Amino acid sequence: MKKGARPISAKNGVILVIDTKVLKTIDSIGREALDSLVNDGFFTYGWFKTLETSKLFNLNPFYVTAYDKGNLVAFAPCFHDVDDQYFRYGQNVIPYMKKVLNVCNRLHIGRDHVLLCYSPSCYRTKIFVGNGLNEGLLLKNLSEEIDAICKQEKILFSSFLFVSEFDQLLVTQLENLGYHKFFWQPTLYLDVRWRNFEDYLKSLDHNVRNRIRREIRSCKENGVTIEELTEFKHLSKVLSDLSSNNLTKHNKRETRVYEPSFFENLSDYAKGNAKVYVAKKNGAIVGFSLCLKKCGTLDVFHAGFNYVLQEKFDFTYFNLCYYSPINWAIQEGIQKIYYRVKAERVKIRRGCKPEKIYSFVKCHNNIINSQIGAYLKIRNKIGQV
Repeated sequence: MKKGARPISAKNGVILVIDTKVLKTIDSIGREALDSLVNDGFFTYGWFKTLETSKLFNLNPFYVTAYDKGNLVAFAPCFHDVDDQYFRYGQNVIPYMKKVLNVCNRLHIGRDHVLLCYSPSCYRTKIFVGNGLNEGLLLKNLSEEIDAICKQEKILFSSFLFVSEFDQLLVTQLENLGYHKFFWQPTLYLDVRWRNFEDYLKSLDHNVRNRIRREIRSCKENGVTIEELTEFKHLSKVLSDLSSNNLTKHNKRETRVYEPSFFENLSDYAKGNAKVYVAKKNGAIVGFSLCLKKCGTLDVFHAGFNYVLQEKFDFTYFNLCYYSPINWAIQEGIQKIYYRVKAERVKIRRGCKPEKIYSFVKCHNNIINSQIGAYLKIRNKIGQV
């Protein structure tokens, strides 16, 4: 899918000749081109290549891109949501939306899944535009390409699933482009602004500071050691098993398993961006945390544990998911650590702040989309009474 080249003016007055393309594999973009544009570990070549090869998700990608004279200047990853991630995570406030999709599919007039503009497993939706370029115009060009995908593929709805309150340009642009906005929920992040780990501790409440010191000390005294790995392919089976333990204990509704192939491919393709912290006790691995790094950000996004070998006062979870990554982030000059949802009080005590996340959805039938807008206005007005 490709439109003709279009001239647009950059912020510095330079005229760019923009050629938009929709590509089906991340190799069609290439590691160097993509990684020089994005600043987030979940949007790198290594992450998308891992997803394509490990089959963690049932992917049908549409990588929406813009080029100027052969150089990548904008990027928006989209996926046909065969796994129904929208209905799992999105704000399903449009009445009978899934039923409408099912009927359209049975009548062969549309697909029964949404087009998601996001990165799988990431709670942030982003569109990337090169520095100094006209972001508003490029976002509009990419949005037009997304509209064209939906028309050609007979996809009735598209959604930007996790848009941060801090991405005001994208928030404003999506509303102007006919998307309806819904509050999802907050995620948590940590601003890293300390010279060393001791300064971080001093920024916390006295009781929390003492608790953290006790948890670090107790972890060591109970014979637990923490190792930092950038190559972890040889541990893929162990990491997968520990991940399944965590899934069984805490996420009974989740059915997706991180198979060994996921860790193998991530270790191969995301070198320099992926890091694993491993906890060992008596020579056995008792837990791990998985992080993704890019530029000045770090995601602590997945963990797994051996609950049989762990003991109450090992405090393995806190050392793997908080203290080791925070200490490393300070040393590396990382400015921001992203955490997920849940355990909000635990994260806030350790210095994290909430970040409001919004979902946006648009129906690509103009009449239905306007009716949805009218319904939502009435709904919101009633909710304010």
